[in-house]
Amino acid sequence: MASASTARTLAALLVVSCLSGLVLANDAGSGGDAGDSISTAVWLPASNATYYGNLTASSDNNDYYGVNMSTDTGIAVGLTSPSGADFDLLLYDSNG
Repeated sequence: MASASTARTLAALLVVSCLSGLVLANDAGSGGDAGDSISTAVWLPASNATYYGNLTASSDNNDYYGVNMSTDTGIAVGLTSPSGADFDLLLYDSNG
């Protein structure tokens, strides 16, 4: 009986979440929203990987990520945005 109750509760939470319009961030698989400044950046491993994030014009308009890189290594970064959107991609070194 506990599993049926748990399933109903989970289904109710999913319906409420879908109807609320609330977007839960999971930027770069961090489980939350990426930081809004250099000091609160989400740190990513320096590996060949693809990460996804979520920005909204009204409330979450900055996401910062950090990557520690060895000397004489490179990085390739791409940004894909919806048509008509105006996002900027900025890369900073350790001096900001």
